[in-house]
Amino acid sequence: MPSLSLSLVLGVLLFEMTYGYRPFEHILDNYEKMSYISQLTQTPPIPPNGNAHVRDIIQQCLQIQPDNRPHAEQLLQHAFFSN
Repeated sequence: MPSLSLSLVLGVLLFEMTYGYRPFEHILDNYEKMSYISQLTQTPPIPPNGNAHVRDIIQQCLQIQPDNRPHAEQLLQHAFFSN
């Protein structure tokens, strides 16, 4: 579903905008990065940033299981967009 992919892209974008680097940036080789990500069993830790809404939406968007990521309609209802 396109909206599930959209939430992952939004999560990566918000992560980079918030923290100044991409998730998994410490893994330089793209093949190794994809391999590492494919072996994850839980959502990567999201560092604290002082804004609970930003951290929560990033956490939701970067869920490992695509079915656990919010759809576009659900994202628009998130407090991040209404505050």
